[in-house]
Amino acid sequence: MKLHLLITCATAVLVVACSNKSKTDDTETPGQDSLQTDSVIAEQPKSELQIEVIHFRDSVKIAKEYSIYDVKLRIPAAGSVVGDSIRRHICQLLNYDVTMDMRKVFAKAAKRYFSKQREEITEDDEWAREHPWEIDYEINIDTITPHYVSLIFSGYDYRGGAHGMPWNYGITFMKSNGHAMTWNDFFTNKELVRPFISEYLDQDIIENVAEYCNLPEGSDPPAPSLDPWLHGDTVVINYTAYEIGPYAIGMPSAYIPAKKAKRILKQKVMSLLED
Repeated sequence: MKLHLLITCATAVLVVACSNKSKTDDTETPGQDSLQTDSVIAEQPKSELQIEVIHFRDSVKIAKEYSIYDVKLRIPAAGSVVGDSIRRHICQLLNYDVTMDMRKVFAKAAKRYFSKQREEITEDDEWAREHPWEIDYEINIDTITPHYVSLIFSGYDYRGGAHGMPWNYGITFMKSNGHAMTWNDFFTNKELVRPFISEYLDQDIIENVAEYCNLPEGSDPPAPSLDPWLHGDTVVINYTAYEIGPYAIGMPSAYIPAKKAKRILKQKVMSLLED
């Protein structure tokens, strides 16, 4: 299948708003250091989607160190069915009212993040006062075809302890109506994908899944909580950290060729893979 990923920035229009003080609702928060937002829209042929690139970064000095909230987005621009749907999805993930302006959404999310840290820090908790929170959030285009757009949602949230919590998963949005695809869109029965996971997941991981998940020896890994998504001609199955193994194995993924799994995939999926 031919992928139609056109991310051309040669004719981009750049709009930058940077200052040493926030111009959001957080302007009066004591100790705020800086807020920076960049926005780039790449001009595409009318038949293709325009792509918006946004970088949002906010930092606040809490206790002895600076906490950071950093976001990078590379997503279809607002104004298209799928671009608007993606923005609604992001707003829902962050539990905010729907808006097409992603910078406003993440400005509010950063404010909430910093407020949460202030609530949890106590004067006598010296370790917490010297180890600031930090969140790095990225949403990036993986694939654009005539029928769908797949995005990668990834990031890392550190709030103390030996390590933070990472995430890395995809979501496929149908271009025709903006629908974010779920398990029900891919398979008639979620359990049917388990043998395919065994075949296409790293075998070193498979060997330890039964013990970690308390399954009978030789059992197929359980289907993950995250929804499948499309990457080219493959169906991707993602696991979260700790879901089928210790933190050290990361967030395993199985890339299942759609043609191999055709008998258990719904016709809707196969139609999206047509040229």
